[in-house]
Amino acid sequence: MITRRAGVRCEACGAGEDRQATRWLEAHERWVYDEARRVQTPKRLICLCTDCHTVTHFGYAQVRGLEAQAFAHLVKVTGMVRARPGGTSTRPSRCGGNAPPRTGAWT
Repeated sequence: MITRRAGVRCEACGAGEDRQATRWLEAHERWVYDEARRVQTPKRLICLCTDCHTVTHFGYAQVRGLEAQAFAHLVKVTGMVRARPGGTSTRPSRCGGNAPPRTGAWT
């Protein structure tokens, strides 16, 4: 149901499943938090490829030893660049913290 709604593509980077590359399409939950009631509730499920799902859970990727791989995928998808000393970069970053690359999948 989730993968069909997403057109059998990752909602963040547009990749399809690739078994040889061990890239699957996975469901990821989006939540909303009600500050007043202090209650977190699921908002919807989105379709992410294994690589984008790993980026979404970056802290877990670090624990698993996948930090470099996850960061490389984040840079590839967002066009983000590392800042030079002094805080300048070669081109503007499209990533503002947890900014979505396409559809808001990483927020």
